[in-house]
Amino acid sequence: MVEAAWLWLRHQPDRALSKWFHDRTQGQKGRIRRIMIVALARKLAIALWRYLETGLIPEAPSSNETVDPLRVPTGLIPVGGLDA
Repeated sequence: MVEAAWLWLRHQPDRALSKWFHDRTQGQKGRIRRIMIVALARKLAIALWRYLETGLIPEAPSSNETVDPLRVPTGLIPVGGLDA
């Protein structure tokens, strides 16, 4: 899962979880980044579980769209989009 988290950061830089990681590790090196990559891996595992159980996928933040926090859990959107 940790390797998948590093790949997530490399290939999904605009996603909310990637931005969360970069915000938390800004200016940090070594030990803190290793701790936070494990936290990111756990968050990705939870997002995968939510996708498998409910069909919600991690959200890509965009300035063009907003998500109603009462309708959809934070950081997730339904598979069919916001209108589904």
